[in-house]
Amino acid sequence: MDYKNGSINIKNCKVQYECPLTWDKLKETARPDIRFCDKCKQEVVHITNRDDFEKCTSRCVYLKVDIEEIGGDNYNSRELMGEICFD
Repeated sequence: MDYKNGSINIKNCKVQYECPLTWDKLKETARPDIRFCDKCKQEVVHITNRDDFEKCTSRCVYLKVDIEEIGGDNYNSRELMGEICFD
């Protein structure tokens, strides 16, 4: 995983569950980096760096990711919310 252009490039990870909701639709909490999802009844952590990402595998997270196109050096940056784990 590398941090590029304000988003996280994840390698050797998979999305267990991608949430259909968006960060702005979640309930704010006392911490600005955590929101609460009424749909799944879980906290969602806003990930902004590699260390936070590695601590939060197998729980719901929100982050900007660079998705590498298969067989190329092109990246598509987008927002992702859901449960992610390492392969």
